[in-house]
Amino acid sequence: MNQIIRGYTSQSPDNSFGSIYKIAIAGLFIVIGLIISTPFAHATLVNPCDEGGDALCVGAAQSALATAGSLNPVEGVDNNAITMAQAIVDRAPTTGVVVTITLSENSHVATGGVITYDASAETGNVTFHLTKNGESADQIVSVVVPASIPDYAAIFEGVTATLFEEFGIDTNLNDCALTPDNCEEELYFEKNGVGRITFPALPDLTDADTIALLQILGDKMEIDEGSISLDARTAELLRTAGAEITLYGLDFPSTPNLIVRDDEGNIIDPNDEDYPDITIIGYEEGTLTFTINHFTGFEVDDNIYVDDSNEGEGDGTEANPFQTIGEGVNAAPTGGTVHVAAGNYDEAVTISKPLTLSGAQAGLDARSCTVEEGSESVVGTPEGAFIVQDDNITIDGFTIAGVIVGGESASGAGINISGGEGYSDMTIKNNIIRDNIMGIYLNGNDGTVEQNCIKDNNAEGPASGNGIYSDQGLSDTVISNNKFTGQTNTSVNMASESSSNITVTDNQIVDDSEILFFNVNIGTISANTITDSANHGIQLGGGNSIIDVTGNTVHGSTDEWSAIRINGEAMNSNVTIRNNSLTGNDYGVNINANVASGVTVNFNDLSDNIVSLYYGQSETPLDATNNWWGCSSTPAEIDEEEGFPESVAVCGVISHDESTIDFAPWLSTFDLSGNNPVIGRIMNNDGEVTAEVGFDTGLQDKFTSSGANGVGEAIVAIEDDNTASYNIDGSGPNFGDTTVNGMALFAGQDSTLTGTLVFNNPAPPAPPAPPSGGGGGPVGLFGVVNGPSLGQVLGVSTSTSGQVLGANTFRFTRYLVRGSRGDDVIELHKILIAEGLLHISAPTGYFGPLTQAAVRLFQTNNGLPSVGVVGPLTRAVLNNILANQ
Repeated sequence: MNQIIRGYTSQSPDNSFGSIYKIAIAGLFIVIGLIISTPFAHATLVNPCDEGGDALCVGAAQSALATAGSLNPVEGVDNNAITMAQAIVDRAPTTGVVVTITLSENSHVATGGVITYDASAETGNVTFHLTKNGESADQIVSVVVPASIPDYAAIFEGVTATLFEEFGIDTNLNDCALTPDNCEEELYFEKNGVGRITFPALPDLTDADTIALLQILGDKMEIDEGSISLDARTAELLRTAGAEITLYGLDFPSTPNLIVRDDEGNIIDPNDEDYPDITIIGYEEGTLTFTINHFTGFEVDDNIYVDDSNEGEGDGTEANPFQTIGEGVNAAPTGGTVHVAAGNYDEAVTISKPLTLSGAQAGLDARSCTVEEGSESVVGTPEGAFIVQDDNITIDGFTIAGVIVGGESASGAGINISGGEGYSDMTIKNNIIRDNIMGIYLNGNDGTVEQNCIKDNNAEGPASGNGIYSDQGLSDTVISNNKFTGQTNTSVNMASESSSNITVTDNQIVDDSEILFFNVNIGTISANTITDSANHGIQLGGGNSIIDVTGNTVHGSTDEWSAIRINGEAMNSNVTIRNNSLTGNDYGVNINANVASGVTVNFNDLSDNIVSLYYGQSETPLDATNNWWGCSSTPAEIDEEEGFPESVAVCGVISHDESTIDFAPWLSTFDLSGNNPVIGRIMNNDGEVTAEVGFDTGLQDKFTSSGANGVGEAIVAIEDDNTASYNIDGSGPNFGDTTVNGMALFAGQDSTLTGTLVFNNPAPPAPPAPPSGGGGGPVGLFGVVNGPSLGQVLGVSTSTSGQVLGANTFRFTRYLVRGSRGDDVIELHKILIAEGLLHISAPTGYFGPLTQAAVRLFQTNNGLPSVGVVGPLTRAVLNNILANQ
């Protein structure tokens, strides 16, 4: 180990030191005579004492200390500062000069001048006093003592385990720290299998800053695929330590650009004066290695830019974009984004890796079908526009037009997604897709098609006139919030031999064509608005199962077309047609012979059609209860004749062709709070507002509240117990009334529920003055005022051949009103007779005026609204009585 003693005079001190593990000095006055002369590898000096006396002897000794070179003390042997200083003095050589230590400014030498090897001590400035007879001089010497070998096991104890377990970092720190001179490979820290920090030269593991950096590096590293971030201090320490950054697993065909971010995460412009110096060491086989002089975070730039107006050869950067989309796609990494500026791109682009293609209108809803001139990225050739050949592809914000060649080698679609390979995770949004043979050839899995304008795709060729067409298999796909207009065959055509989990919802289909399903297992067609279709509105063409057709509005399917048609050679099964507004069509619902099983048609508005319902199956009865046919007296005119009526009947027409239709009970007004078998009313339970709607309607409730503590509008699904709940804080924080109203959303219309709740939270009365001092707190008051509850009256019909009216279900599970018959009325009579409320000799099974009066008494006795109708609340009490018998 080396000890360095650098000297300086008191008049001209030199305070520059080397690496710093230092000594201690004790403030003692010690006198030691000349003892030993130690040989040194320096030139022999002339003894000035032989020529100049005591003064020159002392001066020579002082100069010897001031110009001393290095010593080689051995710890525990040559460890005395005074002895070593005396040896230097002896080199002069001088005679009779005495070396002593005076009181020092820094006292870091132990008693007797012994050097202590204290790694934490400051450098010691030792003042040596030189005397000979009457002559003397002082010399200040800085003593620097190297540290002993650090205890790396203690310094890095548990660091590697913590790095791996808490931060996912693998490192060879332990190996290199234990044998720093024999570290078999460069020190590295690797995270998440996607990147590493490497030290080509082993850092100084004796340096406190380096040790601190290595101990906390894992907590500061944030490496993900293609990106890394560190705090500014750590970045600076890495730069000082000469670290290299490596990211691997990249998918760039050439060296990628880097995006650099500041401490706040903002991107630093390459022209900014704060932009760091980046040195790319190399990029090979997806591995990028570089150094950077300062940074907080950076990432590989996976953005590629395209602009057809750029002149010269581009490189894909924003400053120098490519001229074609194809170049951009080829240069982009997997998962990257190709940004395409407004312009005309006469090319057919094949996308064979996961990418996002972002046009000039990306992120902007395209359903207006118009954009400002010169602001769109227009793509297409007669042979194709976008051909998708991989998973995880997004096409956003383009105008796709002019694909007019179809056949074996070309689909004729603006966007061609063939299903042979089963591509998945496709997103098509915010595009205008027009004037092709078909709009989108959609096959594969996990697709999303949203906010597109799909129009006028009728060029001559195979599958012409389809907005979206699928015939190779499709699953788990949502087609939503698009506008279709101008197609002559279908808006959406599921024509595969097998498709599953298909949802078509919230689309505007105007002056277009039908939604057509073939062979779909589990499908939803909901909340679409279809007006003036060139054919049917919605058609199930065969082979479909578990299909919900709910909440759609279809108007204007004329020329003997239907709002909803079920047809086809293969059977359709388990089809629910519910809560649709099907008006102003030639047929409302048209179910052909031998094409369906398990079909229900409920809670639809079937008014103002020439034929509201046609049912051609004689084998299976059709449940068509609780629909609005357009008037209250009878549900419809019953037509058993062949042929098509020439005009709209007052209540439409039900045509059944010797089939059986159960259409009673029916809705006798469009408003559910009117004279209907479905009672909707609002109740209160400690601030929770509950709407109760007759039985399983499949509807929703819409609540509104206003006043002191109103909480706005909420649309709530009706639960299995036929209720929906809405919560307000009727007791605060504001004083005054809060009024709650409810609507049942039926056939796209608001249908007022019975009753209104008013929550009253009056201001508290002023408290009486206390007898002396103090004060009283407010008294909280809370009241509920129920609005009137209206009785419900069921429409009356007459028996007609081929129909089953009022088919019974399980006891006390349906509404019982005046005119009801059946086993459940018999059970009701038994209870009313036993309660002494109905005075007849035996149950008759008919709900007449006596039964109604008895029901009113029963309801009053049990704290229920006396409405004379057996609804859910009354049924609950009746069923409880049966359970306790």
